[in-house]
Amino acid sequence: MRSSIASIFINSITMMKRKRTYQEALELEPPAFSHLPNELTTEILARLASSSQIDYFNTKKCCKVFNKVGEDAYVYRHMSLGKLKHIACERRNEVKKIYNTCKKSGHPEVLYEEGGVSLS
Repeated sequence: MRSSIASIFINSITMMKRKRTYQEALELEPPAFSHLPNELTTEILARLASSSQIDYFNTKKCCKVFNKVGEDAYVYRHMSLGKLKHIACERRNEVKKIYNTCKKSGHPEVLYEEGGVSLS
């Protein structure tokens, strides 16, 4: 009797330790943000980008949905540019890319620095 209970317990533990595939995980628990509209997710990322660049870029790395929504011009228009100017020389190309994306999206601080302020 005791050995059968032990074997059931051991079998249940090994079943719990088995790794799920990505598809199985999605079927069991869809991501919490999957039910949010893209407009709301864009607004959340824009507010995050306006307060912390590091948190914004880390959030973009966490999943495909945030990476896709985080590329919206609205997010770059609201991004805080405070620390971009102080990044080391080896990362200048990345900074220029971010700066140019902000410029194309109509970021007010970038337009002011470039001398192309539009009052629309």
